[in-house]
Parts: sequence; structure tokens; C-alpha cells
Amino acid sequence: CYGDHRDLHSFPTRRSSDLLGGATIFTARQVAKLQMNYAKLGFSADEILKVTEATLNLAAATDEELATSALIAGSTLRSFNYDALQTQRVIDVMAKSFTSSALTLSSWGESVKFSASLAHAAGLNVEGYAASLQLLSNANLKGSIAGTAMKNILLRMVDSTSKLNSITGITVNSTDSFIKSLEILKQKNVSLTEILDISDKRSVNALNILINNTDALKKNYEAAKLARGETEKMANIRMDTITGSTT
Repeated sequence: CYGDHRDLHSFPTRRSSDLLGGATIFTARQVAKLQMNYAKLGFSADEILKVTEATLNLAAATDEELATSALIAGSTLRSFNYDALQTQRVIDVMAKSFTSSALTLSSWGESVKFSASLAHAAGLNVEGYAASLQLLSNANLKGSIAGTAMKNILLRMVDSTSKLNSITGITVNSTDSFIKSLEILKQKNVSLTEILDISDKRSVNALNILINNTDALKKNYEAAKLARGETEKMANIRMDTITGSTT
């Protein structure tokens, strides 16, 4: 199961893969590959054991490849500098986002590559980040397009000397201040021309969507904060069929 991996003493045991392979819809080999992908991201053996079950539920709930789910969930955790104990929180927020919008695991993963680390540096939590991606995905801005737009918007929001901040008077350092900044822009009724002036051509559409849908953004944010248990619920619903039980 472990290929050429030499340091087996620092890796979860073969027994953990066998047990999970026997108790879930996934094989021991698939579970081992999940664990290997977490190891490649720098997770310790103890951390991998803590994140495995939640990741199994994510893959089962979204009908995605297990190894891919591990890479994307692990990358999200690392981007927001969360420890392994926050895995269930992150995965529940992801699952809630996928059932509440046009977001998918793959589009989430692409966006994370471009902007999740910066979102964390700007003070956004994973719930606020997810709320924004949901809003953009429903307007057909997904993946790298949404990720790049979020990156460019946040770069201006954290810059106290930017034109955007000269209008809002706020330097973003949290999800709440991010939303407040957008609300001020909406209250000031900034035009599309003004939005282009305070952002750039690649992010003007995304910023316009965020500004004009702050109520939906706040609704998404509140829902994301209440996402606990969402992944397990989704997985149970999907597996509560004859096909699922047989598998």
C-alpha cells in the first residue's frame, strides 16, 4: 500500500488502513493513499490519524476521489494555518458550501491555490472565505478565476494606502471588517467605473458581485459557522441506499 515510502515508523500503520478499509466504502489501498497524501503535505502520523475519518466522510459525501479530497482538505488546513484538530470544522464548512452553492471540491481546490493563504493573512477565517466563494460561484466565477479575483481584492483591502481603502476608511484584518468594507462601498453606491478604478480588470466583476450582494454574503457566512456535522450528514444520506449499503 505504501509504495516506496521508507519511513514506516513515522507513518500510520497498515492496520489503520485495513480497519478503515473494512468499515467504509473505501479500500485499504485507497485509505493508505489518502494518508500518504497527507504525509506529503507535512502532516505527522498522529495528525494523519486525526484527519482520516473526516476526510473519508468528505469523499463519501461529495462522491470525489479519496486521495484528491485529502490533498484539497490538507491544503486548505495548511493555507489557514489550522492544526489537525480543526479538520472537521474545515471539512464541514466545505461540505456545507458544496450543498448550498455551485461550488465543487475541484473548484474549491483551485481557488485555494490562488488566495487561501492570503485570505488567512488578511484575517479571514475559513467560514468567511467559503461564504465569498459561494457567492462568486453562483455567478459562474469559480476555480482559479475566483481565486485570482479574491487575491487581488484582498491585496487592496489590506493596503492602507490603496484607493479602495481611501473610500472605505477600513484596512481589512478580519472577516467582519471584510464584510464591513464591502457594505461601505455599497452604501456609497460606487459605480462600475469606480470599481474598476479601485481594483483591476481581472477582479472588477467579482468585486462588483460582492459589493452588491452583501446580504447574501452575510447569510452564507452565518450558515458556514453552523456547518458542524454537515459532512457526516451528507455521507449518511448518500450511503442510505441499497447501492450504498451493498458497497
